[in-house]
Amino acid sequence: MTTTTEITATITSARQRKWTDGRGRRGSDRPDGRSIAHFDFSALDADVWEQIINRRNRPHNAARPLVERALRDAGIEFTGLRWSQRAGCSCGCSPGFLMDGAALGWDYTVAALG
Repeated sequence: MTTTTEITATITSARQRKWTDGRGRRGSDRPDGRSIAHFDFSALDADVWEQIINRRNRPHNAARPLVERALRDAGIEFTGLRWSQRAGCSCGCSPGFLMDGAALGWDYTVAALG
């Protein structure tokens, strides 16, 4: 695994959820729901095998400062980040950081740059 001191991160996408886009069935799709920052862990994994075996056991504590820095550099205001394996889906396939104190209804994707 690569150390986080060599890696920076940037926001690759931001999407505001809307009632009119046919979503809103699950709590994570609701525009009035908590904002979520998803992180692309591929730069932290050494190879594809590591990506597969770490799918549900990601090193989120190593990613937290990268995500926080990328969001703050983009001017996004929040008070804290909390890891949730079920942030984007109740089955656990879409983990991410729940953003406390942020504007509601936004999904961010943060990617690590090696």
